[in-house]
Amino acid sequence: MVKFLIGVVFILGLTQEKSEAVDLDSMLLIKELVEVSKKYNTCTSIEDDKKRLACFDSLTNYIKKREKIYNKHETTKDKVSAEFRNCRAMQWNGPGVKYQKLYCFMDLARDLGSGSSKEFIACKKKNFIRDKKNCFRDLARLLQN
Repeated sequence: MVKFLIGVVFILGLTQEKSEAVDLDSMLLIKELVEVSKKYNTCTSIEDDKKRLACFDSLTNYIKKREKIYNKHETTKDKVSAEFRNCRAMQWNGPGVKYQKLYCFMDLARDLGSGSSKEFIACKKKNFIRDKKNCFRDLARLLQN
């Protein structure tokens, strides 16, 4: 029973930061916990010290490999969010600044894969700069989620 509790605490400690940072789907997180739990139980049941140590090394390597996948996803997500925050933080008043902010949101929406969509074209057809900017801002926000 003690080994099981130690294993649960170990697994929760490894996965807590990654699940919060990446906001993983709960079913995917449960699947990962089951996989790591199975590998942990296999490692604890091995009698030979050298084989058990090798098993825990392979478990550590597995967790590191999965961590790289989640970190890659996290970096991509943060990059998009950072660009959106930069566009939103730009000033609206001043000479030429309105167009810079408009083009910032327009480029962000285009980069997110909406360059030829109906929504993108509808935003371009708006008459006023503020309306275009708001339209592209909303489109970029929708594409991020």
